[in-house]
Amino acid sequence: MASLDPDPFGRNLSLFDHNLRFQRSCTIKQERDVVVAIDFGTSSSGFAFSFNHKDGSEEIYMNRAWGREQGYSTFKTPTCLLLNQQREFKKFGYEAAEKYAELEDAEDRSFYYFDHFKMMLYGSEKTLNRDTTLEARNGRRLRALDIFSYSLKYLKDKALERISEQSGVEYQTEEVLWVITVPAIWKQSAKQFMREAAYQAGLITPNNSEQLIIALEPEAAAVFCRQSKLREFVEGRNCDYTVSSAFVPAQTQYLVVDNGGGTMDVTVHEVDDNDDVKEIYHATGGDFGGTKVDKEFQNLLEKVFGKDLMDEFCRSHPSDWLELMNDFEMKKRGDRVMRGEETRVRLPANFVNLMRHENIGRSDNEIIKRHYHAEQLRISKEYLCLGSEIVKSLFESTINAIIKHLETLGKKKELRGVKLMFLVGGFSESPLLQAAIKKKFKHKYKILIPNDAETAVVKGAVMFGRRPHVVVERCLSETYGTDCCVDFINGLHKYEKLKIIDGKRKCQDIFSVLARENEKVKMGQCKTSTFCPILANQTTVGFDFYTSSNPDVFYTTDAGVRKLPGCMSVESPNTSKGTKREIKLEVYFNTEIKMIGIDVETGNEATTSIDFLWH
Repeated sequence: MASLDPDPFGRNLSLFDHNLRFQRSCTIKQERDVVVAIDFGTSSSGFAFSFNHKDGSEEIYMNRAWGREQGYSTFKTPTCLLLNQQREFKKFGYEAAEKYAELEDAEDRSFYYFDHFKMMLYGSEKTLNRDTTLEARNGRRLRALDIFSYSLKYLKDKALERISEQSGVEYQTEEVLWVITVPAIWKQSAKQFMREAAYQAGLITPNNSEQLIIALEPEAAAVFCRQSKLREFVEGRNCDYTVSSAFVPAQTQYLVVDNGGGTMDVTVHEVDDNDDVKEIYHATGGDFGGTKVDKEFQNLLEKVFGKDLMDEFCRSHPSDWLELMNDFEMKKRGDRVMRGEETRVRLPANFVNLMRHENIGRSDNEIIKRHYHAEQLRISKEYLCLGSEIVKSLFESTINAIIKHLETLGKKKELRGVKLMFLVGGFSESPLLQAAIKKKFKHKYKILIPNDAETAVVKGAVMFGRRPHVVVERCLSETYGTDCCVDFINGLHKYEKLKIIDGKRKCQDIFSVLARENEKVKMGQCKTSTFCPILANQTTVGFDFYTSSNPDVFYTTDAGVRKLPGCMSVESPNTSKGTKREIKLEVYFNTEIKMIGIDVETGNEATTSIDFLWH
């Protein structure tokens, strides 16, 4: 515990009656020739870019040719990576999945294949570090930072290649302002992890860190939605008015609900008089994305055909398994279920043959009848036909979790003025999810959904790169503090925290709040608290730092408190004032959180940036 004591001159540190400043903050260079945004998703990834033309043109370009060689043409490619036996890059996306399937068919398991690995960063703040590993499909583990950096390098190189094709000019990495999107509900450790992966991938160097912006996915999507035309939205009017002019004037408050493959991410904003954005409630969400529906479909297959058969099929015919799941991914976004019609998922020939081999003497539909009636589920030629009620059941738990979260969030007093909701993200393209949200909240919010909800984040990230200071104020998702001693008060403090120091009764392990959860912090803002040494002859004052999930935290030993990596010591050699010396602690909120300790008497300073990946 640091040897600290709250300032004896009458200030109450926890109330923040100290000065606020806006300095020592980084600036973002905006005059680079190209802005490139990378949307690194759980299920799929892609990029978009725009040129900083002098004529003011702001056209956004996307790669529409992902998977063309595999018979697809999509805005994104699956987030999967293949490395060779030497752990060197081999393939990414559709090509990685296709090559891996070929290797599995040949029973070659010496290669390393990773997919859906972004979810490793969700909820991992207590364990995530530079040496965290991920398990490949062959059971071997590699460093997660390498996996992410290989993926980002591929997307970087692909973006530069596409930019060259579009412009006829070969741009270098340093000529680009890079934007990487991350979920708003990610903790600082995960955001720092992505920045360090970008360093390793060669997007930027520590000397030009301002060349990369870490953008929050729902914030980027909000920029896109506000600047888009009404005709670009589902059920939108056929006119060229922007959403901003029609529905989002100054003082408007709105929700952005980003339903992606892995997570649901929600932010709440208010537009100020300068058309900038203030966050009015900290980001919330959970791990209930579209991949949960995929898992329900896999559970259905195991229930009907048996786990042993499905394991054998996945093991013996991995390329067919990928084809089956890709077909379901496409079909689950269809609207047949809304018309009460069947959803038809194609079954690969190898699956049908295996099923029949394992069930000799029974017809295809006799196998299914053990669990479902024909109107619920049946096989017709090479298709598994799912009745509308079955399809709805696959979505039910995920949609219910989303609805419940939005209901709970909407009851917060900070959201009383919210009347508008944007639905974005790939999973928001699901007609079932759209219908459920509209049914529940149509009288509470005006609900706007972009026609291409899946690309709203990456296109908005390009816009965000052109105007990175559009978000001027955010709400903290955690409470930050340091530990200190205070005078012991009977009946208030726990007896086990009593410590006699220089003959005085002190309470140790007090969590002195530096910034509280959901507190509004302007970007670049400095908050200053004042402490003093606990001993008259003390020449060094040490600080440890903590976060808490409880805004009313009292002790650093309370449940939900986590000690942050790193500490700081401030030299205070002039002891003539004894314990009445001021030690100021400045906390700066930018992309990283920086702490500066100052001995007021001598001007001695100590600085630290919290390294959230050090354990």
